[in-house]
Amino acid sequence: MSQSDSAFFKSFLVILGILVLFTFSVVAIAKMIAPQTEMSDLARKKLNERIAPVGTVITDADQLVVSAVTTSVSSEPKSGQEVIDAACLACHQAGVAGAPSMADAAEWERRLGESGIDGLIASVINGKGAMPPRGGSQFSDDELAAAVKVMVGQ
Repeated sequence: MSQSDSAFFKSFLVILGILVLFTFSVVAIAKMIAPQTEMSDLARKKLNERIAPVGTVITDADQLVVSAVTTSVSSEPKSGQEVIDAACLACHQAGVAGAPSMADAAEWERRLGESGIDGLIASVINGKGAMPPRGGSQFSDDELAAAVKVMVGQ
């Protein structure tokens, strides 16, 4: 090893040693300054409440339902008219996208004659044409059947 290499190596080791000492001293000073406290249960609970999700995303076949706020769902079944008001009127009141209008009795009679009440209920549950399964709702089969019976009866 030449004398210039030896001088470089010695200078390199001195600088490296100084940097290591500087790093350890900065870490030691930071540990002395910063308080070492554990998060209390109350603080952890409040933090979890603040960062909790505000909604849920539920995917079902080709349909995407986004709930802005998670709420508890009532376990009581809805009446046929409540289901109609919540899910069916948007399309069936005006006859949107080929849906039979609520006021078009002839069209309802034709569809009832083609497939019967069970066929209409199956169409609602499975979807038909532009109507997604369950009419884009989360109602049970019994609730949807009650809505179909009310619609056909009108």
